[in-house]
Amino acid sequence: MASPSTLPLAAEELKAEGNKYFGSGDFVNAADAYKRAIGVCPESAVLWSNLAAAHVNLKQWGEALQAAGECLKLDPGFIKAYGRKAAAQLGLIRPGDAECTLRAGLAVDPHNGFLQEELERLRKEDDGDQRPVRGMNGSDRPLRDMQGRTGLSMEGSPPWPSPAFKHGYSGDFEAFSRAFQPADLQLRALEARLPLVAVVISGAQRQRGADGQIPDRTASDAERGTQHRRCLQLLLDAGCRVDGKDAAGWTALHHATAHHTVLDLAQMLLDAGADPNLQDRYGTYPLVSAVMNAQVQSVKLLLAAGARADLKDNDGCTALQVCRFHPEIQALIHGAHFSNVRPGGGKKKACANCGKSGAKKACTGCSGGVHYCNRACQQEHWKAHKHECGSLKAQAAAATYTSAPPFPFPPGAVPGDAGAEAGAAAAGAGAGAAADVDIGDLPRELRIPLFEPEADTVLINNQAYLASMLSNLMMTDVSKAPISPEEATRRATLTATKHQRRQALTTAAAAMTREHAAKVKVQVHKPMNAQEVAASLASGSKPEALLVYNADRSLVCYLDGETPAGGQLMQLIRARGILGPGGGKKAYFACYFDDKCARNAEGVPTEMVVATSMLPMQPF
Repeated sequence: MASPSTLPLAAEELKAEGNKYFGSGDFVNAADAYKRAIGVCPESAVLWSNLAAAHVNLKQWGEALQAAGECLKLDPGFIKAYGRKAAAQLGLIRPGDAECTLRAGLAVDPHNGFLQEELERLRKEDDGDQRPVRGMNGSDRPLRDMQGRTGLSMEGSPPWPSPAFKHGYSGDFEAFSRAFQPADLQLRALEARLPLVAVVISGAQRQRGADGQIPDRTASDAERGTQHRRCLQLLLDAGCRVDGKDAAGWTALHHATAHHTVLDLAQMLLDAGADPNLQDRYGTYPLVSAVMNAQVQSVKLLLAAGARADLKDNDGCTALQVCRFHPEIQALIHGAHFSNVRPGGGKKKACANCGKSGAKKACTGCSGGVHYCNRACQQEHWKAHKHECGSLKAQAAAATYTSAPPFPFPPGAVPGDAGAEAGAAAAGAGAGAAADVDIGDLPRELRIPLFEPEADTVLINNQAYLASMLSNLMMTDVSKAPISPEEATRRATLTATKHQRRQALTTAAAAMTREHAAKVKVQVHKPMNAQEVAASLASGSKPEALLVYNADRSLVCYLDGETPAGGQLMQLIRARGILGPGGGKKAYFACYFDDKCARNAEGVPTEMVVATSMLPMQPF
């Protein structure tokens, strides 16, 4: 590429001539001079940029776009060309392309004031008022009411701003393609100021099935009996703004993933560059809306696209907080946030030491903040990592969840974790650990005696009950048919007699070998005072018993927390487990039975082996 100082003399003279014409406002002759200069020196980025500027002033948008593109091919760092290319795209009414160009320029020069101002102006002119509102002070109420009114008005035949909106809503592609004009990308519909791309999504969401009801979700145009997918593709090809916001700040992706989901269209939006973390005027982002509507498939789609769970809305709420009443969604979000395990494989992790992709071993000291190829890489990197390990662990603890990532079975094959000791202190401080707990001294595995209560075991899954109850109240659990409170209670409650418990333990001991360890949840009582301990003992209970069960409740038993090993596990959970009132309340582990486990005369195991590396949240 030729720089301005190395232009051939003839090209330099023609450039000077073009600049003179440009300065006097004679853009026709300026463009002609620049073209002749390019004929002499076609590899000069500055000449192509000057030609683009002349065409922009002549409103010759196609020629300006071509010249700016040639400039950026020669020199991707030529910042002025990004502004001129965006101006040409706006002239051609391709606002989405212009937005992408400005963002690309800012990726090269993040502090460029001109590009920042142009991007802000484009969004403000297109999206209108986007001032933040809050639910805590009630300033969101007018917007919520407006959204409700808009939804109702879309059921009939609203006054659309152009025929393209009508046909895009109905999914009639033939009529839509005939009616669509580029100027339609500059129009907004109804009180909510819906851009055309959002109208197409909204129409797909509201198509009624053969029974006259709006389906909970559709996965294709074939199911809808429409051609919304082709309508959306036409808009994407026409250069629409994929992240254009309506009056409430919702993008098309917000709509597609929140309710009556159309995930085939949502995937198209993401493939076209839709931002899964873009926040609306409430500060809400698509992942939060999907969680609040119990849309499991939406959550998977958004997490796979890189959605964050720790962004705060205007009232300080995050997806990490609102997911707690839905175990399956909670497991997905915690896995993505703390261990970077995302649906569909997620991002391949690179070794923090050697940089190779596909590192599977995580440092449990900082809840999977860094990963390694093997133990050798971890040991080599420890000197550099140990100083940040504790702070990363503290960040995880502050989010009310701390754990080590899952390890490969069998547990005996797990290498030691160099970061566990360093992370222990930070975790204990964040989770209210007892002062005498030294988590770093725990062995990899604990062999803990089982406690067998005399009474029947009644296990109530309050989380499952609350999830069902809230979903029914909000009419959001579209993955299942609504169930009655009585049925929810029946499904969430398990009663086991002493004989049944022994049978289950015997069966489990045969299946849960070292090579096939099972994932279990271990729950502890809150610390009791002397009066509460006495009352518990009087009722035949053991105050320091730990409840253990697996996902399908085929294994339900108690570990004896009064034994040394049981006490260590209890202290670990209270120090680093998932928080409840007063400290850690529960955690997930791998456990198994082996030939060394003690058994009674009937062959029922009276000991269990528990690996002390915590697992991520499981969908129990």
